[in-house]
Order: sequence, then C-alpha cells, then structure tokens
Amino acid sequence: MQASSGFSGAARTLFVLAAFVIVVAGMRAAESLMVTFLLSCFFAIICAPPFTYLQRKGIPGWASLILVVIFIVLVQLIFIVILSRSLGDFSQNLPQYQQSLRGLTSNAVNLLVSWGLDVPR
Repeated sequence: MQASSGFSGAARTLFVLAAFVIVVAGMRAAESLMVTFLLSCFFAIICAPPFTYLQRKGIPGWASLILVVIFIVLVQLIFIVILSRSLGDFSQNLPQYQQSLRGLTSNAVNLLVSWGLDVPR
C-alpha cells in the first residue's frame, strides 16, 4: 500500500519543480565554491588509486602523499611547457595565418558574389 501524503499529484509536481529551481539557484549563487569543490573532488578521485598503491607497497602515508603531489606538479609543469611552446609557435606564425585567412575570406566572398549574393566587402 502507498502512504498518502495529503497532496495531489499536481501539488507534488509543483513542489518538486520548486525544489529544483531552488537547488539550481543555490548552485548558481555558489558557483565559485562549487567549481573549487568539484575540482578538489576530481583531484581526490584521480589521486586515490596511486596513493593507495604506494601505501600497499609499504610506503608510509605521508611519503605516498608527497610523491603523488610531486607527480601532479610535474605533470602540470609539462602541460605548461607544452602550452607555452605552442603559444610561442602560434605567435611566430601569426602573420602567415592572417595572410592565409585573408585569402580564404577573399575566395569565399568571391564565390558568394559569383552566386549572385550581395556581400559587403
């Protein structure tokens, strides 16, 4: 048997929708905190398996934690180096990219004009 809550189906639906709106509004208001919290959870989930693996191998908890943090820092440094080199290469090749983009844009405008479309230049 179902227990009767005293509310009709429409009233329960309205309560659920109102609760949803309140939760979403709260999440939007606490957006900066939520992002920090979720990022922390992500790192904790990613770091837990190596941490427990190192502990099973007999390394103390504090040393396992330090090793995992050092590994994370090294991975971040590698990403930063790759990103900075890519940005440097991009900035050096920017004039070539601009010239190529101008040529492509000119060809696209000429094609549209040849089809009879009025394209401002």
